[in-house]
Amino acid sequence: IQAAHRIGDSVTQAVSPMHIFLYLVLTMARRYVPEMQLGTLVARLLPFVPAFAVVWIGILAVFFFADLPPGPGQTIYLP
Repeated sequence: IQAAHRIGDSVTQAVSPMHIFLYLVLTMARRYVPEMQLGTLVARLLPFVPAFAVVWIGILAVFFFADLPPGPGQTIYLP
């Protein structure tokens, strides 16, 4: 369950205006594209969200269906 939560959080965090690193990326992007605004940056990052979601959910599915442990001494199922 924690892995599923982390997948959902990490996928949407890249485009969340509450994420502090988004403003750091915006500041660095303005060096190369001075007219870059927050909306433009989010719009450019948005196509990565579904791609990351598919990849992360695929990795979680591999662990789940292959019954692989997500870490040392752990199981995929809750006790």
